[in-house]
Amino acid sequence: MADRAAERARLTGYIVASRRVQRQLATVLAPLGAVGLILAVWQPLWGGLVLLAEVIVAICGFWVTAAHISDWKMQIARLER
Repeated sequence: MADRAAERARLTGYIVASRRVQRQLATVLAPLGAVGLILAVWQPLWGGLVLLAEVIVAICGFWVTAAHISDWKMQIARLER
């Protein structure tokens, strides 16, 4: 029983850390998006590249962290059975 509680605490810690990473990504990507839009007006090629890179990082970053969070929640549900 103590092992289950320890495992649940470990998985919950992973979930909290992954949500923190998602917030950090949003904090960094929001200003970068503004820079990309401004740059797109001034230098369309570079602005487009910055925006493309930002979209790729945003999608991959949130997708991966969301998948990990989902997996850890499933593991917690299995522990509680």
